[in-house]
Amino acid sequence: LPKQIELFFYGSTLPTENNKLSYWIEHLIKNSNTIKNGKGSVGLSKSRINSYKSLLATYLEYDTKEKYRVQDFDNLLFEELKDWLFNFKKYNASTAYKKLNDIQAVIRYATSKSKVKPSEDFKHIKFEKISTYDFDMDVITLTESEIQQIEKADLENEALINARKWLIIACFIGQRVNTFNRITKDNFKKYGGNYKIVVKQTKGNKTVDIPVLPRVKNIYEEGFPYKVSSQKLNKHIKEICRIAQINNLIVGRLYDPEIKRKVKVKKEKYHFITTHIGRRTFATLHYKKLAIEDIMKVTGH
Repeated sequence: LPKQIELFFYGSTLPTENNKLSYWIEHLIKNSNTIKNGKGSVGLSKSRINSYKSLLATYLEYDTKEKYRVQDFDNLLFEELKDWLFNFKKYNASTAYKKLNDIQAVIRYATSKSKVKPSEDFKHIKFEKISTYDFDMDVITLTESEIQQIEKADLENEALINARKWLIIACFIGQRVNTFNRITKDNFKKYGGNYKIVVKQTKGNKTVDIPVLPRVKNIYEEGFPYKVSSQKLNKHIKEICRIAQINNLIVGRLYDPEIKRKVKVKKEKYHFITTHIGRRTFATLHYKKLAIEDIMKVTGH
C-alpha cells in the first residue's frame, strides 16, 4: 500500500533512495555551486558547505540505517530528532536549532528539485530563535596591558618572534585569519602622511580600507612577518602568551576529542588564545574610540 501511494503521488520516475533525507543533504553539498545564496548571487560559501557536511555527519549518527525520507519529517519526527540533539549529543540550544533549521532547508531544496513532497504539517513547523548571549559571554579578548606583556616577552625562537608580529597586527586590523594572513607589504598604500591597508575580505568578497595604526606601522617599517599557516600560528601564539604570563584563570571553550566538540572548561587564559582573538580584541579596544560604523566597515560586520 505505501508503495502504491508513492507511485500515485510521486510517480515512478523517482528512485526510492532519492526520497531519503541523507541523499538530499549529499545532493545539496555536491551542487552547492548552483544554489542561490543570501547575497542574491549563486554558490554557497565554504563555511556554509562545511555546515552541511557537519549536518550530514551528525544526521547519519541519528539515522544509522538511512531509513527516513524527506516526507517523513513531520512535527513528531522533528521533536524526536530535537530530543536526540539535546539529550544524546548534548548540543547547546543554538547548535541544535541550527541543525534543525538546516534540515528544513534541505527538505525545501529536495522539494524544489524533485517530485518529493514534504509532510502535510511541514510548513507549520517553526523553531524558535535562541539567544547566543551565553555563548557570547565566552568571547575572550586581550587587554591593552596584556598586549604590552606580549610585546615585552623575551622570545628567542624566530618562529615565535614572527608569530608575535602577526598577533599584534591581528589585534589592530580586525580581520579574520583567512584575510589577514594574505596581507603583504604590497597591501600597504600611502594615505596622506600615513598608510592604509587595502585588502579584499574573503567573507563577503569586499575590498576594505584599514587604517594603519601605530603598532602596525612600526612592524611594517621594522620588518614585516613572513607567512605561516593558521594551524602553526595558533600553536605559536599560545606559546607566546604562556611565556608572556597571560595566565589568569578564566572559563572558555576547548575542543574535547572524546565528544568531538568544544566544551566549557576553566584554565589559564593562554590556552584559549587563537588567531580570532585579534579580531575580537580590535573591536573591543576601539569600541567608543572609533565610530561603530567605522569598526563595522573594517571588520566586515
